[in-house]
Amino acid sequence: MDAERYAQIRELFLAADELPEDERAAFVRGQAGDDKDLIRQVLELLDEHDPEAAKVEGDRSSLPSAARVKTTELANSEADSKRGIGESNSGTSKTRPPVISSDSTRKWAQRTHAQPRHLDDLVRPEKPVEYVAPRVRPIKRNRNQVWFTLLGLLGVLIPTLLAGWLTSRSAAKSIQETEKIILGTASSNAANEVTAFLAQETRDVMSWAEDPVILSNVNSLVALAREQGDVPSSDFTKTLTESPHSELIASRLKQLSKQDTAQFAVWNRSGNTLATTTTGLDGVGEPISVQFVEQMSQVMRGQPKLFGPLTLEDDADTEEKKDTPAKPESIVMGIIVPIRNSANHIEAAMLVTGTDLYSRFADTVSTCVELGVADCYAVNVNGVLVSQSQHARELVVKGVLPRNEQKLATRLRISDPGPSASIGTLGEQTNRPLTDAAASLVLQRNGSSNEPYRNYAGEVVNGAWQWLDEFDLGLIAERDHSRSLAPANRVMYSFLWLSSLLSAIVLGAGYLSSRLAAGAERTDPLLQYEIGEPIGSGGMGVVFSAKHRHLGRPTALKVLRPDRQEPDDLLRFDREARVAAALDNAHIVTIYDYGRTADGEFYTAMEFLRGLTLSEVVARTGPQPIGRALTILRQVCDAMISAHAANLLHRDLKPQNVMLSLDASVGDWAVVFDFGLAKPLEPVKGMYQTSEAIWSGTPMYMAPERFRDPTVMDLRSDIYSLGCVAYFLMTGRPPFAECDPESLFALIISQEPISLQTHLGKSVPESIELFVRKCMAKSADSRFQSVQKLADHIDELRHEFTWSIDEACRWWKANGDAPSSSIRQSNANR
Repeated sequence: MDAERYAQIRELFLAADELPEDERAAFVRGQAGDDKDLIRQVLELLDEHDPEAAKVEGDRSSLPSAARVKTTELANSEADSKRGIGESNSGTSKTRPPVISSDSTRKWAQRTHAQPRHLDDLVRPEKPVEYVAPRVRPIKRNRNQVWFTLLGLLGVLIPTLLAGWLTSRSAAKSIQETEKIILGTASSNAANEVTAFLAQETRDVMSWAEDPVILSNVNSLVALAREQGDVPSSDFTKTLTESPHSELIASRLKQLSKQDTAQFAVWNRSGNTLATTTTGLDGVGEPISVQFVEQMSQVMRGQPKLFGPLTLEDDADTEEKKDTPAKPESIVMGIIVPIRNSANHIEAAMLVTGTDLYSRFADTVSTCVELGVADCYAVNVNGVLVSQSQHARELVVKGVLPRNEQKLATRLRISDPGPSASIGTLGEQTNRPLTDAAASLVLQRNGSSNEPYRNYAGEVVNGAWQWLDEFDLGLIAERDHSRSLAPANRVMYSFLWLSSLLSAIVLGAGYLSSRLAAGAERTDPLLQYEIGEPIGSGGMGVVFSAKHRHLGRPTALKVLRPDRQEPDDLLRFDREARVAAALDNAHIVTIYDYGRTADGEFYTAMEFLRGLTLSEVVARTGPQPIGRALTILRQVCDAMISAHAANLLHRDLKPQNVMLSLDASVGDWAVVFDFGLAKPLEPVKGMYQTSEAIWSGTPMYMAPERFRDPTVMDLRSDIYSLGCVAYFLMTGRPPFAECDPESLFALIISQEPISLQTHLGKSVPESIELFVRKCMAKSADSRFQSVQKLADHIDELRHEFTWSIDEACRWWKANGDAPSSSIRQSNANR
């Protein structure tokens, strides 16, 4: 629809709207002539327009204090009084009438709930509103309190304690820096030792692989397999097993390694096992296990690879082994090297194990313990322990770790069990987040801790770590944090003993001061926050960055805008804080605190969300993969299930109100915020009930029934909005987009959105098209009837359309590095 056509429809609609209902159709047909499309569009708009519903909502709407009307001109214009002046801003998700006479207000409510028709009478502020951080007022003390404070100062108590605190703090800081250097040196030395050790072992195995006897026998096995068609079968296995080449290789390998326990395995380029003496691997003639395919492909390109450490179980059930006691499980570690033919082409890969490599590797890792490090161990790319640990043995004796400590290596996932929990069973570790050190190594990053963290046993430690990319291993060195701070604590205790002579004076002064301060003005609650710059604003509130002085926790501090101090605004602000605080879900923004300052300003302290909104995610990389969109929507469903269980309708679900971040253990992590328009389905005693205008929320994501009847309160409206979010994620565009609210209103009421396939220009699975279409059905009865049913359907779809943690990590590594941690403007209560 071009501008000229839109103007034609608009003028005819406004003219017909002024007439009695029974005269409108004849008037439109008479004015439109033979233009049937024009007649149809205007009559559809007139049919959908509900002046009575708009009047009910208009009479209940609160009025913004910023809008003012030239009442003298309104009094001289009956037409302008009838139309009224409104305020529409799809960015702020609200429509409010200005402050005018009661008669004009009544007539304003009878007009259509669209964009204002005339803006000439609206007086706009000449300057934008300036947002100033709320003033923090410290406690006032009377003369008696000041006198007792001076008494304490005269007693030298405060200077003594302050000196002790500063000295111990300085000592603690120095110790922390020293710890960082010691641990960094220990982890670096251990990394160098392990790298040198494994590199030498690799060179030794490479030299064995070039031995003429081994080369000739391996190439003979390759030729023998090729003669048999290189296809696994009983004859294929029998031929390879009966050949003498395997025994010749084993004998020569024991001579070269000087180890009678040396074992080996040989695979050809097809991945078939040609010979093996290593217990636990696939038998002769069988294809290589899937878990070793990637390593094998790298070896076939000429790159030696480290095998293990891992636990291999011999589960063969032969007659000879039925009466043999089960052997204890052992950890296998070896080197896989390429085998070349006479033309220097790689024909096979040979694994060498049984050379006591793992024991020597574990001893090499433990060398950093000699430097005073309490714990030093190695992990693989999955964050699993792959070395022995002296500290782990001590924890076994204490009962913190399972009794069979040998089972820890290759099975213990280095995860955080919590502040006061024991490690429990090995299976429980898979459901917990990795420790800071292990999480960094999974992402293949080197580093050290600036702040202490919990290790795999729940102990608070300092640590440093190194990733060995060549061998796909990481090394972690850790020391107990409390023990390292013992010298600093002794300094503080010395000063405490020094101040004990003044304790009687301090106790007396404190007692008298507390009695005298009983009637004093209470402390401003915002004193506990360091308030920074404004980071977002909306139609109602302003959000400032803040930091809790004692906890050091980043916080988003929201206060009412200076121009939104009407009684209704204060009550609405109170309701939003109470509604959001009542919800307890990991995918919903957390409210920390709420109250009033000493100057009477309302404030809310909430979780400081870090990451990107869904709108920013799409802006960076366009339409998202179906699997990722489903993963995000499933988490948003969890948030909405919690809200709906509390009988609460969000009413403003949109990409700008969902923050996405990366969690190393689960991948994408979505959090829903901005409950400024949320509303209980039933009145709650003691809670203010808002009277939102019909355009409460962002129009392009609102359900059709919200336009038809402002009194509709249906949980399925949120499901429609979820469908719009799904549409946006998969296409990179909202389902409906119009610059004019009336046109957007008509599209949402009567038109279906363009298909996903048309937007993307490629085929889209029918199941996804049907899924989005059902969420966005015009009739609420045709949608999913609850968010739980929607979530169940998404779970079914995710079996087909997957999105892994690795994919999420790669996306964030490529697209999430730009600084964008903030509380978005939506969080300022639109």
